[in-house]
Amino acid sequence: MRHSVHSVTIKRNIKDVFVFCRQFKNFPKFIPELTNVRGVSTLKTLWVLEAGLTSIDWKTKIVQEIPLETICWKTIGNSDIEQIGSATFKKNTHGNTVLKFTVDYSIPGGVFTETVIRLLGKDPDDLIALNLQRLKNYLETKQFQKKVVNL
Repeated sequence: MRHSVHSVTIKRNIKDVFVFCRQFKNFPKFIPELTNVRGVSTLKTLWVLEAGLTSIDWKTKIVQEIPLETICWKTIGNSDIEQIGSATFKKNTHGNTVLKFTVDYSIPGGVFTETVIRLLGKDPDDLIALNLQRLKNYLETKQFQKKVVNL
């Protein structure tokens, strides 16, 4: 398993960031490779990712949640991806949200697949950092702020 830790400061309050992130169906809005995210129950979610000519799917279950602070999850069942992770939300001195994303994961095909992916310039750890930056950009745009006001 690989270990990845990334943080990003988002110029939004904790409630907005936590609520958006807790609604996993929002993830395709900032992760273009995700083609489907569907809640199976309040704690279980099915994820589908486009990976070139194929798709990869996995199910996750929330194993711990502290509202406005932490969401912890792990994959369950016969999933293509194995992972266990957490997202923690903290308010900084400026009232912004510091989101820390920690995940241990393995990808289908193991070391061989991971090497091929890296040779194609798509290191999974770099993609995690990029997607956190996309989340930050999405949540800080006027378009998102307009949607929040209109809800």
